[in-house]
Amino acid sequence: MLIEERLANGSLPQAFGASGNNVTSGYSRQDVRTSETNFDLFANYKFDIVEDLNVSGIVGGTSEET
Repeated sequence: MLIEERLANGSLPQAFGASGNNVTSGYSRQDVRTSETNFDLFANYKFDIVEDLNVSGIVGGTSEET
């Protein structure tokens, strides 16, 4: 993504650009590159204790890289 900002010559002084200094004109350009990878893992389990009694559940986790 490309972000361009322009402040016309003769503008009222205001904070502008990466420095945040008060200026009356200027040009600012930012190239923003981002990526994200997500990993998910889920597991179901069921355990029969006796014929009419069981235990079941879901276990999961997530890992994120930016």
